[in-house]
Amino acid sequence: MAATEAVIDAVGLRLSPPTLRMYSWSRDSVILGVGQPAAQLDLEACRELGCEVLRRISGGTAVFHDGHTVSFQLVLPTEHPFLSDDIHVNYRRIAEIVIAMLASFGVESRWASLEEARADHAPEGLEALCFSSRAPFEVVTDGRKLVGLAQVRRRAVTALQGMLYLRSRPLFSAQLVTRDPSERLRLAQILEARTTDLNSAASAQIDAEEVARRFRQAVEDVLREPAIESPLTSYEEERASELERTRYGNTEWTFRH
Repeated sequence: MAATEAVIDAVGLRLSPPTLRMYSWSRDSVILGVGQPAAQLDLEACRELGCEVLRRISGGTAVFHDGHTVSFQLVLPTEHPFLSDDIHVNYRRIAEIVIAMLASFGVESRWASLEEARADHAPEGLEALCFSSRAPFEVVTDGRKLVGLAQVRRRAVTALQGMLYLRSRPLFSAQLVTRDPSERLRLAQILEARTTDLNSAASAQIDAEEVARRFRQAVEDVLREPAIESPLTSYEEERASELERTRYGNTEWTFRH
Protein backbone atom coordinates (compact mmCIF):
# COMPACT_ATOMS: atom_id res chain seq x y z
CA MET A 1 0.00 0.00 0.00
CA ALA A 2 2.83 2.37 0.85
CA ALA A 3 4.67 1.57 -2.38
CA THR A 4 1.47 2.28 -4.32
CA GLU A 5 1.32 5.84 -3.02
CA ALA A 6 5.09 6.31 -3.24
CA VAL A 7 4.94 5.65 -7.00
CA ILE A 8 2.10 8.16 -7.36
CA ASP A 9 4.19 10.77 -5.54
CA ALA A 10 7.27 10.04 -7.66
CA VAL A 11 5.42 10.33 -10.97
CA GLY A 12 3.69 13.49 -9.76
CA LEU A 13 7.05 15.05 -8.94
CA ARG A 14 8.46 13.88 -12.31
CA LEU A 15 11.03 11.77 -10.46
CA SER A 16 9.69 8.66 -12.18
CA PRO A 17 8.29 8.11 -15.68
CA PRO A 18 4.74 6.91 -16.39
CA THR A 19 4.57 3.69 -14.41
CA LEU A 20 2.59 0.46 -14.58
CA ARG A 21 2.76 -1.42 -11.29
CA MET A 22 1.31 -4.90 -10.87
CA TYR A 23 1.37 -6.87 -7.66
CA SER A 24 -0.27 -9.57 -5.58
CA TRP A 25 -0.60 -10.11 -1.83
CA SER A 26 1.38 -12.31 0.53
CA ARG A 27 -1.34 -12.64 3.17
CA ASP A 28 -5.06 -12.19 3.66
CA SER A 29 -5.95 -8.50 3.90
CA VAL A 30 -9.12 -6.44 3.63
CA ILE A 31 -8.64 -2.90 2.36
CA LEU A 32 -11.06 -0.19 3.46
CA GLY A 33 -11.93 2.75 1.23
CA VAL A 34 -10.30 6.02 2.25
CA GLY A 35 -13.36 7.35 4.07
CA GLN A 36 -15.12 4.08 4.91
CA PRO A 37 -15.97 3.48 8.60
CA ALA A 38 -14.02 0.47 9.86
CA ALA A 39 -17.09 -0.52 11.88
CA GLN A 40 -18.77 -1.60 8.62
CA LEU A 41 -16.63 -4.73 8.93
CA ASP A 42 -16.91 -7.27 11.73
CA LEU A 43 -13.50 -6.42 13.16
CA GLU A 44 -13.58 -9.27 15.66
CA ALA A 45 -14.24 -11.71 12.83
CA CYS A 46 -11.32 -10.21 10.88
CA ARG A 47 -9.04 -10.80 13.87
CA GLU A 48 -10.29 -14.37 14.33
CA LEU A 49 -9.64 -15.11 10.65
CA GLY A 50 -6.17 -13.54 10.73
CA CYS A 51 -7.19 -11.04 8.05
CA GLU A 52 -5.30 -7.77 8.34
CA VAL A 53 -7.38 -4.60 8.04
CA LEU A 54 -5.77 -1.80 6.00
CA ARG A 55 -6.95 1.42 4.39
CA ARG A 56 -6.24 2.76 0.90
CA ILE A 57 -6.21 6.30 -0.50
CA SER A 58 -8.92 5.70 -3.10
CA GLY A 59 -12.63 5.74 -2.34
CA GLY A 60 -15.25 3.03 -2.29
CA THR A 61 -15.79 0.15 0.08
CA ALA A 62 -13.74 -2.79 1.34
CA VAL A 63 -11.97 -5.25 -0.94
CA PHE A 64 -10.58 -8.59 0.23
CA HIS A 65 -7.11 -9.47 -1.12
CA ASP A 66 -5.06 -12.64 -0.89
CA GLY A 67 -2.44 -14.55 -2.86
CA HIS A 68 -5.01 -15.24 -5.58
CA THR A 69 -5.61 -11.58 -6.47
CA VAL A 70 -3.84 -9.42 -9.02
CA SER A 71 -3.76 -5.65 -8.52
CA PHE A 72 -2.64 -3.09 -11.07
CA GLN A 73 -1.93 0.63 -11.10
CA LEU A 74 -1.21 2.78 -14.16
CA VAL A 75 0.25 6.08 -12.99
CA LEU A 76 0.48 8.91 -15.51
CA PRO A 77 1.33 12.62 -15.38
CA THR A 78 -1.73 14.80 -15.93
CA GLU A 79 -0.62 15.93 -19.39
CA HIS A 80 -0.30 12.36 -20.70
CA PRO A 81 -2.43 11.93 -23.87
CA PHE A 82 -4.10 8.80 -22.50
CA LEU A 83 -5.78 10.88 -19.78
CA SER A 84 -8.88 13.05 -19.95
CA ASP A 85 -10.26 15.73 -17.64
CA ASP A 86 -13.38 13.55 -17.50
CA ILE A 87 -12.99 10.79 -14.90
CA HIS A 88 -15.55 8.66 -16.73
CA VAL A 89 -13.45 8.76 -19.90
CA ASN A 90 -10.41 7.63 -17.88
CA TYR A 91 -12.37 4.75 -16.40
CA ARG A 92 -13.62 3.70 -19.83
CA ARG A 93 -10.12 3.79 -21.30
CA ILE A 94 -8.57 1.63 -18.57
CA ALA A 95 -11.59 -0.70 -18.75
CA GLU A 96 -10.99 -1.18 -22.46
CA ILE A 97 -7.38 -2.20 -21.75
CA VAL A 98 -8.66 -4.71 -19.18
CA ILE A 99 -11.21 -6.05 -21.67
CA ALA A 100 -8.46 -6.53 -24.29
CA MET A 101 -6.33 -8.41 -21.76
CA LEU A 102 -9.26 -10.66 -20.81
CA ALA A 103 -9.99 -11.34 -24.48
CA SER A 104 -6.48 -12.77 -24.81
CA PHE A 105 -7.60 -15.48 -22.36
CA GLY A 106 -10.77 -16.13 -24.35
CA VAL A 107 -12.96 -14.22 -21.85
CA GLU A 108 -15.64 -12.04 -23.41
CA SER A 109 -16.35 -9.06 -21.15
CA ARG A 110 -17.69 -5.52 -21.18
CA TRP A 111 -17.77 -2.45 -18.97
CA ALA A 112 -20.85 -1.54 -16.95
CA SER A 113 -22.68 1.53 -18.20
CA LEU A 114 -23.43 4.53 -16.00
CA GLU A 115 -27.12 3.69 -16.03
CA GLU A 116 -26.52 0.04 -15.21
CA ALA A 117 -24.17 0.82 -12.34
CA ARG A 118 -26.41 3.49 -10.85
CA ALA A 119 -29.31 1.03 -10.83
CA ASP A 120 -27.21 -1.63 -9.11
CA HIS A 121 -27.12 -1.60 -5.31
CA ALA A 122 -25.27 -3.76 -2.82
CA PRO A 123 -27.57 -6.41 -1.34
CA GLU A 124 -28.53 -6.01 2.30
CA GLY A 125 -25.68 -7.13 4.53
CA LEU A 126 -23.02 -6.66 1.84
CA GLU A 127 -22.91 -2.87 1.72
CA ALA A 128 -19.37 -2.88 3.17
CA LEU A 129 -17.89 -4.95 0.33
CA CYS A 130 -16.92 -3.42 -3.01
CA PHE A 131 -17.47 -6.58 -5.06
CA SER A 132 -21.10 -6.86 -3.99
CA SER A 133 -22.05 -4.17 -6.53
CA ARG A 134 -20.68 -2.62 -9.70
CA ALA A 135 -19.52 0.93 -10.31
CA PRO A 136 -19.51 2.65 -13.72
CA PHE A 137 -17.05 1.07 -16.17
CA GLU A 138 -16.12 -1.83 -13.94
CA VAL A 139 -15.72 -4.99 -15.98
CA VAL A 140 -18.31 -7.75 -16.02
CA THR A 141 -18.57 -11.06 -17.82
CA ASP A 142 -21.73 -13.12 -18.17
CA GLY A 143 -23.48 -10.56 -15.95
CA ARG A 144 -21.02 -10.99 -13.05
CA LYS A 145 -18.40 -8.56 -11.81
CA LEU A 146 -14.83 -9.61 -12.61
CA VAL A 147 -12.65 -6.49 -12.29
CA GLY A 148 -13.04 -3.61 -9.84
CA LEU A 149 -11.61 -0.18 -10.67
CA ALA A 150 -10.54 2.94 -8.77
CA GLN A 151 -8.97 6.28 -9.62
CA VAL A 152 -6.71 8.63 -7.66
CA ARG A 153 -6.46 12.13 -9.13
CA ARG A 154 -4.05 14.80 -7.99
CA ARG A 155 -3.08 18.06 -9.64
CA ALA A 156 -0.02 16.64 -11.38
CA VAL A 157 -0.82 12.94 -11.62
CA THR A 158 -3.59 10.37 -12.06
CA ALA A 159 -3.48 6.73 -10.98
CA LEU A 160 -5.87 4.26 -12.60
CA GLN A 161 -6.18 1.22 -10.37
CA GLY A 162 -7.93 -2.12 -10.37
CA MET A 163 -7.90 -5.72 -9.23
CA LEU A 164 -9.27 -9.11 -10.12
CA TYR A 165 -9.46 -12.50 -8.47
CA LEU A 166 -7.72 -15.47 -10.02
CA ARG A 167 -9.72 -17.57 -7.58
CA SER A 168 -12.38 -15.91 -5.44
CA ARG A 169 -13.40 -16.87 -1.91
CA PRO A 170 -16.96 -15.58 -1.41
CA LEU A 171 -17.48 -17.38 1.90
CA PHE A 172 -14.32 -15.86 3.37
CA SER A 173 -15.39 -12.40 2.18
CA ALA A 174 -18.80 -12.88 3.80
CA GLN A 175 -17.09 -13.83 7.06
CA LEU A 176 -15.52 -10.38 7.21
CA VAL A 177 -18.89 -8.73 7.76
CA THR A 178 -20.67 -11.22 10.04
CA ARG A 179 -19.93 -14.11 12.41
CA ASP A 180 -23.46 -15.52 12.14
CA PRO A 181 -23.02 -18.89 10.33
CA SER A 182 -26.36 -18.87 8.51
CA GLU A 183 -25.95 -15.23 7.49
CA ARG A 184 -22.43 -15.91 6.24
CA LEU A 185 -23.72 -18.68 4.00
CA ARG A 186 -26.54 -16.50 2.65
CA LEU A 187 -24.19 -13.61 1.86
CA ALA A 188 -21.61 -15.94 0.30
CA GLN A 189 -24.25 -17.36 -2.03
CA ILE A 190 -25.25 -13.84 -3.10
CA LEU A 191 -21.61 -12.89 -3.74
CA GLU A 192 -21.01 -16.04 -5.73
CA ALA A 193 -24.01 -15.24 -7.94
CA ARG A 194 -22.91 -11.63 -8.51
CA THR A 195 -19.16 -12.05 -9.01
CA THR A 196 -16.68 -14.36 -10.68
CA ASP A 197 -12.94 -14.92 -11.01
CA LEU A 198 -10.58 -15.24 -13.94
CA ASN A 199 -9.98 -18.98 -13.67
CA SER A 200 -13.72 -19.64 -13.69
CA ALA A 201 -14.40 -17.20 -16.52
CA ALA A 202 -11.59 -18.62 -18.66
CA SER A 203 -12.15 -22.26 -17.63
CA ALA A 204 -8.40 -22.48 -17.11
CA GLN A 205 -5.73 -22.26 -14.42
CA ILE A 206 -4.04 -18.88 -14.91
CA ASP A 207 -1.29 -17.50 -12.70
CA ALA A 208 -0.55 -13.92 -11.69
CA GLU A 209 2.61 -13.71 -13.77
CA GLU A 210 0.72 -14.52 -16.96
CA VAL A 211 -1.93 -11.92 -16.15
CA ALA A 212 0.81 -9.34 -15.57
CA ARG A 213 2.51 -10.22 -18.86
CA ARG A 214 -0.68 -9.90 -20.90
CA PHE A 215 -1.85 -6.77 -19.13
CA ARG A 216 1.52 -5.13 -19.75
CA GLN A 217 1.21 -6.02 -23.43
CA ALA A 218 -2.31 -4.55 -23.58
CA VAL A 219 -1.04 -1.31 -22.02
CA GLU A 220 1.87 -1.14 -24.47
CA ASP A 221 -0.49 -1.67 -27.41
CA VAL A 222 -2.63 1.31 -26.37
CA LEU A 223 0.05 3.71 -25.10
CA ARG A 224 2.45 2.75 -27.90
CA GLU A 225 5.29 2.82 -25.41
CA PRO A 226 7.49 -0.15 -24.47
CA ALA A 227 7.42 -1.11 -20.80
CA ILE A 228 10.83 -1.32 -19.14
CA GLU A 229 10.86 -3.45 -15.99
CA SER A 230 12.62 -1.88 -13.01
CA PRO A 231 12.58 -2.01 -9.21
CA LEU A 232 11.38 0.86 -7.05
CA THR A 233 13.71 3.85 -7.21
CA SER A 234 15.58 5.00 -4.11
CA TYR A 235 13.07 7.86 -3.72
CA GLU A 236 10.14 5.46 -3.98
CA GLU A 237 11.66 3.08 -1.44
CA GLU A 238 12.36 5.91 1.04
CA ARG A 239 8.90 7.41 0.53
CA ALA A 240 7.26 4.01 0.94
CA SER A 241 9.09 3.44 4.22
CA GLU A 242 7.93 6.83 5.47
CA LEU A 243 4.32 6.15 4.43
CA GLU A 244 4.34 2.72 6.03
CA ARG A 245 5.49 4.26 9.31
CA THR A 246 3.16 7.25 9.32
CA ARG A 247 0.10 5.91 7.51
CA TYR A 248 -0.39 2.36 6.29
CA GLY A 249 1.28 0.65 9.23
CA ASN A 250 -0.28 3.07 11.72
CA THR A 251 -3.44 1.70 13.35
CA GLU A 252 -4.56 5.21 14.35
CA TRP A 253 -4.65 6.18 10.67
CA THR A 254 -6.29 2.95 9.57
CA PHE A 255 -9.06 3.13 12.18
CA ARG A 256 -9.56 6.88 12.25
CA HIS A 257 -13.03 6.39 10.70
